[in-house]
Amino acid sequence: MPSSGGRFEVHVDGKPIFLKSQLRRHALAGEVVQLLREAETSGDVSDMS
Repeated sequence: MPSSGGRFEVHVDGKPIFLKSQLRRHALAGEVVQLLREAETSGDVSDMS
């Protein structure tokens, strides 16, 4: 998705799970993967495979 200004956003099924603009920091190593796993186990992901 095109953007400017150094934005980094990760959405699952239309819901934001990581927004650099709100946290004002880069994701830590493994952080996005962990958030995706948590979304999967909570049922927020329809099918990640």
